[in-house]
Amino acid sequence: MTKNELEEYSALKRERRNADGGTRKCIEARMRAIEQFINSLPSRYRAVLHLRYIKGYSWQKISGELHYSRAHLFRLRDEALSSKRKALKAEPHHPN
Repeated sequence: MTKNELEEYSALKRERRNADGGTRKCIEARMRAIEQFINSLPSRYRAVLHLRYIKGYSWQKISGELHYSRAHLFRLRDEALSSKRKALKAEPHHPN
């Protein structure tokens, strides 16, 4: 998952409102994938990403809610994405 993919969530919410059945299902599947990714993270990362990408809070509002500097919030976001990428690379690939 990348920052761009996370940022896609709010656009997907808007698109979902006007989508037809098949497109709507694809959009909802993508939204669920983003939600599952965020929910799979340790709590300190999950809180930051949930507030930012699912709830749509500004970095300033998250900073006030969690009492972290904006710079620290950016580090947490980047650590979350980096740790998840490393974990995925470390998983053995099973051919079907």
